[in-house]
Amino acid sequence: MLALLDDECLRPGVATDETLLNKLNQRCLRHAHFESRASRQLLSDHTLSRDQFRLVHYAGKVTYDVVGFLDKNRDLLFKDLSQAMFACERPLLKELFAEGDPERQTLKRPQTAGHQFRTSVSQLMKNLLSKNPNYIRCIKPNDLKEARNFEEPLVRHQVRYLGLMENVRVRRAGFAYRQVY
Repeated sequence: MLALLDDECLRPGVATDETLLNKLNQRCLRHAHFESRASRQLLSDHTLSRDQFRLVHYAGKVTYDVVGFLDKNRDLLFKDLSQAMFACERPLLKELFAEGDPERQTLKRPQTAGHQFRTSVSQLMKNLLSKNPNYIRCIKPNDLKEARNFEEPLVRHQVRYLGLMENVRVRRAGFAYRQVY
């Protein structure tokens, strides 16, 4: 979806939020976690307006309004901010916002917010894949450390506190998966 958003922002011609929604409908309408009024099942769903789509996340359904998507993704504020910071007299700010230098203008496409997000997620995944995670959850059956003594309220409290029931619910819904490290 982020790639479609970037393509729509950077393509020549007139790109609008409606053309973005049309492109999302063309590419994602058959996906089980994508809902839009373009779907026959949702034509009469009045909780979803014509300029919205809905994604089914592990936490529930989230509705997105496409109005302003392209403008927000272009992130022109960052460009203006970096130019303003580079124009100030502090050497540290000039160094931090070097891309604001008007003499360093490039012909490269400007980075979108979606591209910055994908880059950040990619770096995070690279970092995570370089690690060896281990998750061990210990549940004490009783406070007395006695064998064959099971205190259900204590165990129930620990299971809730550790979020194990939510973990099971998410896995049963089919959203979570184990990734091999």
